[in-house]
Amino acid sequence: GFVKLFNYGLYHMTYSGNAVEFPIGSPRYLAPEVLLSMFNSKQETVAMTTKSDIWAFGIIVLELLMECHLYPDLFLKNGLTTLFTRILRLLQNEQRMLIPPVIGLLEMHGCDQKLKDHQLIPLLELCVSCLPSSRYIQHKSYYKLHYYYQLIIIN
Repeated sequence: GFVKLFNYGLYHMTYSGNAVEFPIGSPRYLAPEVLLSMFNSKQETVAMTTKSDIWAFGIIVLELLMECHLYPDLFLKNGLTTLFTRILRLLQNEQRMLIPPVIGLLEMHGCDQKLKDHQLIPLLELCVSCLPSSRYIQHKSYYKLHYYYQLIIIN
């Protein structure tokens, strides 16, 4: 397939999103802390960081594995409400150590039995964490990321 990147002109024109009071990007790929801060009137919108990009990367890889979009009903009536509810459920489950968000997303889309043992799940568990502090970001682990990159290319 082909990778298409978009909205970077808007991101650049708004000084990395700092010139506007809302996050730039598709809600489908926004990290939970950015998405949920949009509707918290007591705090400013959380800025996107490298950890936000790691979340988006994980979601994109997960969608490629599942061969479908997460949250297909996002742009229907009450779609954002459904998205927030699902993200909050993932966060609560992760905080209670009940189920990793990746497995929760697979379950929500009926793909858990088919993909739960896929070789990329360990990478996705490092990227798709509702808690930014748990997301993978270590420069020393280049070789581990390179290994997963090769798995993605081969598949």
